[in-house]
Amino acid sequence: MIPSLVVDANVWVAAMDTTDRFHEESVAFLRTISRSGLALHAPAILVLEIACTLARRFGDAAVGRDVADSLAKNRTMKLEPLTDALLSRALHLGVTCRLRAADALYAATAAMHGEDTLVTWDAELIDRAGGVTPSVRLAEQEEKGTDLFIEPYIAPMGAVDWQPSLRVAKDRILQTKSRRSWKDGK
Repeated sequence: MIPSLVVDANVWVAAMDTTDRFHEESVAFLRTISRSGLALHAPAILVLEIACTLARRFGDAAVGRDVADSLAKNRTMKLEPLTDALLSRALHLGVTCRLRAADALYAATAAMHGEDTLVTWDAELIDRAGGVTPSVRLAEQEEKGTDLFIEPYIAPMGAVDWQPSLRVAKDRILQTKSRRSWKDGK
């Protein structure tokens, strides 16, 4: 099986929002996994969750649409469809671990791809579903002395190209902030 990770939407959102308290750590983590060639998986709601969160956070629907378009074109991330099997597993994990519905989908996706694959900033996913923070995941690999996340496998698909999504989001966010400052007289 190809080594893989499930990265929660909150890590992607933090990387795309320079005001997020986890921004720097999220960017460093995503850059590291980008270089590793590690396979990324997420429930299909990932794009929706990121787009809606950023649009709401910045009060600009165009931010959400631009990020959604960019992420949907990312060929290196496997978005898992909400099949009966995934939903059944999510239901089981959700009620057993007392998770929110979307979190249960991430936990179920991680369970489908092996142990130790869920990376998140969400304390409940960490405490109840075995997730780890990006910082902890990087530190664990450094402590083991392994190169990035995998040895010896390097995925043939190449590096994950998440940076266009980040650039689009940052450009749109800066435009939104500029408009807000002008309206507020700042």
